[in-house]
Amino acid sequence: MLYKYICAACVITLSTGAYAQSKQWANWLLQKVDTHPSIQALQHDVQASGYQASALARPLYNPSLDTSLEREGSEINYQIGLSSQLDWHDVQSSQTRAGELLSEQSRLALALARTEVAAKGLRSQVAFLYADKQYTIATQRVEQSIELLQVIEKKVATGEVPAMSLAITKSAIAEAMVAESEWLTTWQQAKQDVLAILGQAGLETPISPHFWTPTLSLLPPTQIQQLPSLRYAHINWLIASNEVDVQRVSNKPAPTVGFGVGRQAGEPLLSLSMSVPLNVRNDFSEVTEAAKQRAMASEQQLKAEVVTVREAISSTYQQMLQLGERHRIWQQIDSGDFSEQTKVLSERFAAGDLAFDDYQSQLNQLLSGQQAALTLTYQFQLTYIDYLRQSAGLVAHISALADKE
Repeated sequence: MLYKYICAACVITLSTGAYAQSKQWANWLLQKVDTHPSIQALQHDVQASGYQASALARPLYNPSLDTSLEREGSEINYQIGLSSQLDWHDVQSSQTRAGELLSEQSRLALALARTEVAAKGLRSQVAFLYADKQYTIATQRVEQSIELLQVIEKKVATGEVPAMSLAITKSAIAEAMVAESEWLTTWQQAKQDVLAILGQAGLETPISPHFWTPTLSLLPPTQIQQLPSLRYAHINWLIASNEVDVQRVSNKPAPTVGFGVGRQAGEPLLSLSMSVPLNVRNDFSEVTEAAKQRAMASEQQLKAEVVTVREAISSTYQQMLQLGERHRIWQQIDSGDFSEQTKVLSERFAAGDLAFDDYQSQLNQLLSGQQAALTLTYQFQLTYIDYLRQSAGLVAHISALADKE
């Protein structure tokens, strides 16, 4: 009984420790995302949009101080007054609405950017790990080919294998070296991508295994309309539609009124004035029509974006399900014995128990299978990240790990 309690305590401790590491990793990633220069730039943009919204909500026109002073004979005439253009057509309401929409749009842009930076960071880590393992395999393949060459040279000298086997082995070495060089280039690019987004810590901080464990569900159609990307497109349409109202009312004639007091010819003076622009030569109707056309274009773009996003989410989800199932099956059957079997093959060939053609064929099959297994994991993880990005659940997914007790 005591043994059972000890085992249970060990399991709980390990589980708690694993989740603590996941929590630490999630907090680190969110901190990296929020301190990324592009995110900080958008945070300033959000603040700027807030100021802009406040500015657009203020009155459109400031009053003007009008003064005049003249001498007529022995009389000094003067006048002082105020004048202002009137917001006769309530342009301020349309501009206030424009400010609110721009402010909301900047907040959505920040949310979208956080998701994109997090996705790029995770994808770069996945690509770096994939390239690192593939480069290791490619290097091992070169080393094994060189060792094989030494064995072949001895066998050719003793007449055990034909000289053609030596030429084939040299050709295989050249191909292996080219593959190694290509994977080195891929590895260096992947490393550069990680450093650009997550810094040096990104190379040393692996993705938490708990990130991959939840089974994701397909986003319901009702929630697709609420995705930040579609809300952003919807606000673009609202801004374009509101601009029609702004242009229509702001280009209408607005009166300017004023009043003044003073003295003229020794008598008190009170004056009232009003002027109204006459939109005779230009009624600005083309400006309003242009705004209408842009609003109609924005509406069609919104409709196209809805279809694109909906189909992309569905396609990525189906791909993720298939790759996830294949990845799960592979994890169940994978014994991790590629290296051991490769070593056994080399020993059998060196001992003369395996023909050269059979050895080369089986070795290539083992190495190709090892690389294919890595590619399967790589594709599944990229699709998993991409679905979370498209469904706007990536940051929430990471935050859930950070908040887990």
